[in-house]
Amino acid sequence: VYAYKVNMSCNHCAQPACLPTCPTGAIFKRKKDGIVDIDSTLCIGCRRCEAACPYGAPQFDEARGRMTKCTFCEDLLAQKQSPACVAACVMRVLEFGELEELRARHGALNAVEPLPAADLTKPSVVLTPHRQARVSGKGAGLDVTIDQRGAR
Repeated sequence: VYAYKVNMSCNHCAQPACLPTCPTGAIFKRKKDGIVDIDSTLCIGCRRCEAACPYGAPQFDEARGRMTKCTFCEDLLAQKQSPACVAACVMRVLEFGELEELRARHGALNAVEPLPAADLTKPSVVLTPHRQARVSGKGAGLDVTIDQRGAR
């Protein structure tokens, strides 16, 4: 028996599934840095982006009646600081930077079970897998054989 944690917020995907589902154009990808953001003045809270995102990144804010999601703490980035999640990570396993630099240091793996296959949205993340992690798209991350009757 084993377990591993995959910390997940918005992956600021190269091909975000949430973006084309927004009927008002409130979701957009910033050209300067690739951050996928939501213009709250355009959002009508229809939750289509929430349903479309395979990572569950957009979240509905009941009080405002609008969608919200990770922006990489754009206010901190503007001050040349790291996002709050990176600064607050007790285990120091989160890193932020240019994607190509992170890939050069850590490899290009961007999907492990139970995450969806990376070719769906091309997430802008790099993962260092747990030694028992499995490739995405192969099941629930379990290393088991299931016969035709469904028995393990």
